[in-house]
Amino acid sequence: MKSRLLLFATIFLSIAVYAQDVKVKKGYITVDGKSVAKIERKDNVCTISDLNAKPLFTAMITNQTPLNNQSSKKWLQLVGNNGNVKEIALDKAGEFTFSYKQHVAECLVLNNPSLFLAAISEPAVNSFFKTKTVVFLLPKTLPKTRCCK
Repeated sequence: MKSRLLLFATIFLSIAVYAQDVKVKKGYITVDGKSVAKIERKDNVCTISDLNAKPLFTAMITNQTPLNNQSSKKWLQLVGNNGNVKEIALDKAGEFTFSYKQHVAECLVLNNPSLFLAAISEPAVNSFFKTKTVVFLLPKTLPKTRCCK
């Protein structure tokens, strides 16, 4: 019993140590108290910019397929300035919040921490968007159908 309690305590402490504190204040995304990017919202699309207000990409949480069907699962859809689309599964969703910008910022940082290790930079974003990663929009294989005779 003591060993299980010790195991759970160790797991909880390891998660608590590596947890990042993500906040949105006055249009800035802060990670552990340090500003890393700017965020602006228009409708359901958030524009992520560097600290000099240069737009780098847009982010949107969606569950709508190209055929206007609703999926049971939501994902984060990122569109770079070059038009490439990246989709990221929302494996880590962050804390409950009423703020859409806060939710998008938490999902970005928690599911793709490599972009937010320090202040976001244009070269890092450009290398991230060199290729497209469309996972949820298009099926991997289309079903084969036979025509009726």
